[in-house]
Amino acid sequence: MSGRLMYRPFKSLKNIPEQEKEIPAPVLTDIDYFLTAMERVKEIKEFREIPYCPSAVTIPARKPSNDCQAVEAQKTLTEIVTGKSPVEIRNTQEYV
Repeated sequence: MSGRLMYRPFKSLKNIPEQEKEIPAPVLTDIDYFLTAMERVKEIKEFREIPYCPSAVTIPARKPSNDCQAVEAQKTLTEIVTGKSPVEIRNTQEYV
């Protein structure tokens, strides 16, 4: 094949001096972005030790219900959880 029929679009790039070639910008990572954002952050010395004060909120105890349906429902749930009573999934609201 003769050189006249070949298309060589990058042939002229061989003649470009090194200093004229474009250098790609460095790819920044998440750590680089974080460190850049944290450059001007200063420590607040007063926050080195923050005293812990447990809350004095107490949760009141639930009073047992005398409702027959609630007692029966709790009994049924206890049987299901302990494995004494089988559960038919098709009879539940969650069954699709």
